[in-house]
Amino acid sequence: MSVTVGVATTGTDPNLRKTVESSIRSASLLSGDAEVMVVVNGGNRAAGLHGIDSPMLRVRYLDRANVALARNTVLDEARYDTVLFVDDDCRVPLEWCSQLAAALSVPDLVAVGAPVDIPVSGPVSAYAAYLRMYDAISAGPDGPLLLVTTNCGLRRDRIPTSIRFDDTTAGTEDTYLSLALGKAGLPVRWLAEATPVVHGFPDGIEGLTRRFLRNAQLGVHHYLGQGFADAAIPGALSQYRQRLEDKHQYARGFAEFLDAPVRTAFSVFDAIVGALVVVGYLDQLGTDLGHPLLELDHAGLNRAWLNLAERVHERTAGLSQGEWAYPRVDYESMMDRLGEPEPLLALVPAALRRYASPIPTDPDGPVGDLLNHGIAEMTANYVDLLGRCRRVFDELRAGVEPVTQPALDRLARTVGVSFKTAMDAIEISLRIDKLRLWRQAVNA
Repeated sequence: MSVTVGVATTGTDPNLRKTVESSIRSASLLSGDAEVMVVVNGGNRAAGLHGIDSPMLRVRYLDRANVALARNTVLDEARYDTVLFVDDDCRVPLEWCSQLAAALSVPDLVAVGAPVDIPVSGPVSAYAAYLRMYDAISAGPDGPLLLVTTNCGLRRDRIPTSIRFDDTTAGTEDTYLSLALGKAGLPVRWLAEATPVVHGFPDGIEGLTRRFLRNAQLGVHHYLGQGFADAAIPGALSQYRQRLEDKHQYARGFAEFLDAPVRTAFSVFDAIVGALVVVGYLDQLGTDLGHPLLELDHAGLNRAWLNLAERVHERTAGLSQGEWAYPRVDYESMMDRLGEPEPLLALVPAALRRYASPIPTDPDGPVGDLLNHGIAEMTANYVDLLGRCRRVFDELRAGVEPVTQPALDRLARTVGVSFKTAMDAIEISLRIDKLRLWRQAVNA
């Protein structure tokens, strides 16, 4: 079996050469006639490719700057039916092509996703790395695996020609493809044991805020424009109003970390990300419906996040890069650190109330119908999720295997959720237990 490695690029990323050269090395170990197809979209040159003298390299230029169109060009023109995708700012391991190609040789399997590592240089990249930000996750317990083109593979010959990347969106075209594969009932597999691709990530809050705000906005497009209910946020306005409270009951404390500065950074970044997901969704939903839902001041909100990130850096300045890369963690003693106050968290709802306050809407009209989509099932589903995640956590603690992030990630996927979702649920369930024990002690 041979493969086509597809790289979509504008030609300007300084890491493009590293990506292409590592892809060629990996492909050459699989087959001497494999190809690395680079599609430069929106230009006619790519300086990073200059001097790469390999018969495996094939370069296509597109006038239009559109990453989805570039990836569809790979699918349409690839020499082989096994097509592997990687972003233009990654480094792939030598065994990458062989591992993904072997997995895709399984009969009927149409696609695979595999892990992505993020090199850590400070608190923001540490947060992104811990939550496995570029890993493919499921769209809910019963939803399809949402592939990420940072590291995935497809069998073109097993996918209908009507299913391709959506070239009307920029940034979540892989989500559209995944939802379409799921809707068609086509099997997609997660390769937990594959060697990760390494994807760079800047250690600034802007990298987080731009990514999650954009993805939430495009989620509305997938929901309203393309009919994928999996992309909707149930009870979005109700969820958002909870986030406006000074003490959001579901705010994550990251009690698994032993060092308070790590808990501070991660809890603040997580509160920002969680808020932006709902802000972006509500803002775009209101725009598409012609019924504004938020009084949104983007510039003011961005300034608030930058100022809050500065406060986090001041509070965590004592930690070295190595301590961020390998923070001390103990999942089994999480309950001991639950309930510890984090004053900086109050600045998140304060910023939301000032720069993104809700506009009253008609709960009985069509706007209310969309806002309340799935809200009846949301509470029951969440209680079920808490129970399932807590059971796998307790089973792991009762077993002989150490309670580690990889073990928790593996068990979370058996429940059908991401590592982040599982850890959120586990912490909430432990918090409920701690409150119950406190009440019992008070009433004794």
